[in-house]
Amino acid sequence: MPAALKFHEVFADLIDRSPLTQREIATKLGYDRQNIVSMFKSGQAKVPINKIGPLARILEVDAVWLLRRCLQEYHPDLWAVLEDTLGPRVTAHEVEILTALRVATDDMDPRLSTPSAKAKVNELAIALTT
Repeated sequence: MPAALKFHEVFADLIDRSPLTQREIATKLGYDRQNIVSMFKSGQAKVPINKIGPLARILEVDAVWLLRRCLQEYHPDLWAVLEDTLGPRVTAHEVEILTALRVATDDMDPRLSTPSAKAKVNELAIALTT
């Protein structure tokens, strides 16, 4: 999912991919009516921050990833403070990538010190996301 997507577009894509109905998702989130899910999908209403964790579990996506996407758009200053204070938050998938990198490099702590090295990482990122 491209980072250029708005949060409600990310949310809409996740809902569309889910085997659950909007009514089921709304109920699991504690809402009586399914129209709130439609409002989240269209961007008419923002997903409350306290619903991000439950939503990630319901939609079976990484909560760190979903929270990051949400906060970067809804509260970018708060996200900047959290990252500055707590350090970068990584998803379970990012941990897998880091582990594989450590194995592949025999734990040599490679640096991205050249444009060529950065280009190779970019190529890897494209390959992993397409």
